Amino acid sequence: MAEKFGRQIIDRPLRYYPFCFLFAAPFMWANWVSLRGIEVGWLWEIFASLVVFYLIWFIYYELKLRNQRHALLLYEARQDNLTQLYNFRVFNEDLNRAFRDYHKNGTRYLLYTFDVDHFKRVNDRYGHLEGNAVLRKVAAELKQIVPEISSHAEAYRVGGEEFSILVFDVETQHCSANMAANRVRKAIGNLNFTTQQGEQFQITISMGQDQIDAEDQNYLDLYKRADKRLYRSKEAGRNRVTTSDVG
Repeated sequence: MAEKFGRQIIDRPLRYYPFCFLFAAPFMWANWVSLRGIEVGWLWEIFASLVVFYLIWFIYYELKLRNQRHALLLYEARQDNLTQLYNFRVFNEDLNRAFRDYHKNGTRYLLYTFDVDHFKRVNDRYGHLEGNAVLRKVAAELKQIVPEISSHAEAYRVGGEEFSILVFDVETQHCSANMAANRVRKAIGNLNFTTQQGEQFQITISMGQDQIDAEDQNYLDLYKRADKRLYRSKEAGRNRVTTSDVG
């Protein structure tokens, strides 16, 4: 019982202390019987029991706080504070893991990477707070659309205004790379932004995409190719995608 419900009990003082006395009662009774009713200072024994019960609770509480702080540090080390997407550190780990999985199990994967066109102009014209609002809204849109592209995919903010989508298994993607990339491009392009002064604006993105190649020697080779395609999209006029489907 104590093992099963211990956490529920110890987190509630009104349950914890009565439970402790209930748990200790058989031992106190056995002690009283063994002493044949000899007076041994029951008030002192009860007080000492309270001190022990408190010390047990205090140690538990301190360990609980330490674990919570540790969990928070781990969370902050992996999450981008602004967008709540995974950060570059996690992206790097996942890309490396996908590369190893490909060589071990043959699971083909692909990568989309994009950034917001002329994002500096947004910051310069509307201010950094509005720029941050843009990034948060882009991230929120990604959280909605990525599961619709693949059941085994994740979105990341990899730096500044740049985002990536990693599909861990090509077979889980519901459409072609070109269709998926344009779906993301159009969804973000349809977002509407309103400044605190009531001025409205929209944004566009440029995207590059590629997939794992048997000749890749390093897990970052894929990222480099996708990034080159991103810049080809920019050079071609922005607000477009360049994928492995179309060369």
